[in-house]
Amino acid sequence: MAKKQILMVQDWIRSFGIDMVERKPKKLVQLACDVENFNGANIKRLSDIHMVMDKLDGVYALVPCIRDDNGTWHVKHFGRSGKQLSGCEDLDAQLISELTYTYGRSSGYSMVLISEVTSHGPLAKLSGYLTPTRKVEKDIPEGLGDNFHEQLSLAEFVEGIAPRTAIMRHECLMQIAKDLDLETIPYSLMDYDEAESIFESIVEAGGEGIIGRDPSKPWVAGQKNEVQWKMKERIDFECEIVGWCTGKRGSKYEQVAGKVLVAYRAFGRVDGKLILLPVGSGLTDEERERIAKDPSTVLGRIIKVKAKSYTEFGNLREPVIEEWRSDKDEGDFPFERGVDTIQIVAGSTWYFKEIRDVREL
Repeated sequence: MAKKQILMVQDWIRSFGIDMVERKPKKLVQLACDVENFNGANIKRLSDIHMVMDKLDGVYALVPCIRDDNGTWHVKHFGRSGKQLSGCEDLDAQLISELTYTYGRSSGYSMVLISEVTSHGPLAKLSGYLTPTRKVEKDIPEGLGDNFHEQLSLAEFVEGIAPRTAIMRHECLMQIAKDLDLETIPYSLMDYDEAESIFESIVEAGGEGIIGRDPSKPWVAGQKNEVQWKMKERIDFECEIVGWCTGKRGSKYEQVAGKVLVAYRAFGRVDGKLILLPVGSGLTDEERERIAKDPSTVLGRIIKVKAKSYTEFGNLREPVIEEWRSDKDEGDFPFERGVDTIQIVAGSTWYFKEIRDVREL
């Protein structure tokens, strides 16, 4: 099967004769810094007042809207790294229709809108549908739609800086949203203490978290600091390592440990379904080599695993090893130990102890 060719936002913009300098994926857009990663300087520079909005449980989308020399509008959805998202043709066509009906061929200007694409279903299914590397056809998720929260002129995006303040950009976004009948994410002005209080109430109600912006600052591509920040629910558990696997064939970890396997239960509940959870993020190269050389040094060890959120099945989304807990002998989730097993899975060799759910014994 031929490798899928993925359109990049820079290449698409250049196809209109616009000179755009290449930017690395992590420098393409302004990112939100997790407040847990703030250092003393970040805290000292925090604004007294912030634009605070809900952090929706969706997928980031960069949406250039370009009017060519003939007055024809063109729209595509791209991810934060610049790769075209899959399955957004209907959203593109809808926005083109609104732009053409409202502005026609002689008014309106090329711009870049930033959206959180959401649907009525679980995020895992939405992400699988929108991923740029999707190879199979999938049904359009119910309720697929844009929720816009940022606006740049095309020239500002190309240059990598929008000198206008966040408040000014949002005022322009609201006017455009009114003209085109677009969904937007509203914000409230508040200080940091108020934001923390709002965050707690949102999480208690089942929300994802909040995004905060300094209302007086410009948009800068690649920036990730206190100018734009996020608070999100933190999920972490103490889990016992019950196995490990080599890295995938052809990867840099092919001959060492790619991931460890931990005992975890759905939705973090002690009575939840037993899940063998693979975790690789957070392992150092030294640890990977040590595990492959002598697995006994880690099997049975307890590690703290943190994640962004739960999947629809209660698994952990984007799990990361945060800490090795040498002070603990038992994890948060009980299980019955069994025999050593070797299994080939997706190009990797898994070595693990077969374990059983204690509820089934």
